[in-house]
Amino acid sequence: MNARLVKPEAMHVTVKFFGEDELETRVRETLASRWEPVEVSTGNLARFGRTAIALRLTPLAGGLPSNPHVTLARSQAGFRLPESPPCLQFTLARLVLYESILGHAGAEYRARAEAPR
Repeated sequence: MNARLVKPEAMHVTVKFFGEDELETRVRETLASRWEPVEVSTGNLARFGRTAIALRLTPLAGGLPSNPHVTLARSQAGFRLPESPPCLQFTLARLVLYESILGHAGAEYRARAEAPR
């Protein structure tokens, strides 16, 4: 498989995508909300769109929007998903709203707001 791994410093859990026109509203909502840590476990590998290989997450309790995941790699060519890794459990301790700025070298992520705990 010809894929480019996501750099460790760029890895994050995607809980939900928002459009550009919603950004300022979502910043205000994030700052006004309280975040309670959520326990999650890893699931199967999945294809997101045509280029992303991601690891699905399953909340063990509490609610998260559908399809939380961690993108592991991107591929411009077609690809088959490798075997799924072993199940891991961890805590999503903070909620940070990031803006994704796409460029030739990949995405740059800028923190815009963090929900208080």
